[in-house]
Amino acid sequence: MLAYGICIGKTDKFITVCQPTIPSGSPVLVRRGQESIYTAYNSIIEEALELDQLEALVLLHDDVALGQGFEDDVRRALSLGADIVGAVGARNPRSIAWWEGEKKGKAIEPTRVFDYGGGVHEVDTVDGLIMVLSRAAVTKLRFDDARFSGFHGYDIDLCSTARLIGMNVVVAPLDLVHHSKGSLGDVNAWRKADLEWRRKWRHISAIGYIAGRAALQAHIVSHATRRLRRRLALLASKGD
Repeated sequence: MLAYGICIGKTDKFITVCQPTIPSGSPVLVRRGQESIYTAYNSIIEEALELDQLEALVLLHDDVALGQGFEDDVRRALSLGADIVGAVGARNPRSIAWWEGEKKGKAIEPTRVFDYGGGVHEVDTVDGLIMVLSRAAVTKLRFDDARFSGFHGYDIDLCSTARLIGMNVVVAPLDLVHHSKGSLGDVNAWRKADLEWRRKWRHISAIGYIAGRAALQAHIVSHATRRLRRRLALLASKGD
């Protein structure tokens, strides 16, 4: 069973865009009137842990419309050993502006498509428009609501923690459309979150995320990550 968690904004997009596309009968855990997506998502995670037969928790923006093939796409990615699944993301980000890294994945909006090669790819972070957390990720990971507040940087910070403990973060083809305005919102809040993320992860960003990622690969890459890479390599060879 997949559960869905949404931190609803001030608009009615959840009712008009997102809610009608969530598969009927699925648990839908919502939070309204929140001041921090960190605390909102943590409370959703705690609630999700109480659900019987939970396969994964889908955290998504209230302006994301899911297609009929979405749950099949999710289960396919989870079967590869993924712990966090997103639609788009990047390797080697140096700030919460993940799109300045090595972009991967594909995301569709009503008037444009962000196509960074599609397919399934191991990344260091996914964009928070959708974050699918495996049962293991729901059990082990929490958003850092002690250090951060507001609505920026939560995606890359959680993914950074996941990578640090050897969990698998991937982008994969997901049947959805993101009805986004494409803005950063509160720029000052975004800059504050970016500064805080850099401070927290300075042991990586000080030498560059590429070197930090290499160190993780050399020392704490888990058996699950190696298994994921073998499966991705097999998929790539079949596509040749």
